[in-house]
Amino acid sequence: MAVISTGLTMNEKIKQFAEQAFRYSCEFAQDPNYSPHNPYNGLIEKERYDKKFAELIVKECAGKVDFILREKSNGGGTMGDEIREHFGVEE
Repeated sequence: MAVISTGLTMNEKIKQFAEQAFRYSCEFAQDPNYSPHNPYNGLIEKERYDKKFAELIVKECAGKVDFILREKSNGGGTMGDEIREHFGVEE
């Protein structure tokens, strides 16, 4: 289950996700088959970073939708409105 962050601006959330994705991609360098001289390793690390970064954003959005359906099912706005508000994004 995704954890909903509260009290952070969108830029802070994105920075938090980027830092988590970076730490995840750096774990690749701990692999015994990793060689800093292999030019493909940079591409693998970038792919791992991109995948994790996207995964964190999707989990956050899915968690927000779950929260909306569970806690705010009485109406008053759309899920898109709630997600934009959650991330601090204006239309």
